[in-house]
Amino acid sequence: MASSPSSDAIASEGRNPRYSVPESRDAVLYRRRLLDSLHDHVDNPLQIVSAPAGYGKTTLLADYARDAGLPVCWYSADELDVDPGSFMRHLFASVRSQFPEFVVLKPHGRAGGGRAD
Repeated sequence: MASSPSSDAIASEGRNPRYSVPESRDAVLYRRRLLDSLHDHVDNPLQIVSAPAGYGKTTLLADYARDAGLPVCWYSADELDVDPGSFMRHLFASVRSQFPEFVVLKPHGRAGGGRAD
């Protein structure tokens, strides 16, 4: 069984590629209509982008992240992140990479430093 990195190790990974918007590639289709739709609905609490593998979801969201002019918390999940605790630790580390002051409160108001125990 793979061990889960500590919250301190994850917190120190502010430049972890899993928490960085992917670089733009040449010869990629730029989809203005879809970008405009994301911009038009930026005030919605949740937008879902769903499509089969290879349809450009990551490219679309990376283009949006660069185009939005807003801080973006990026997290590229992988097959090891099926564990909810691991997923939440990495998600919180992604947020801390943009907002270092971000703290997760554990039950009873104790600061948890981003760990989802």
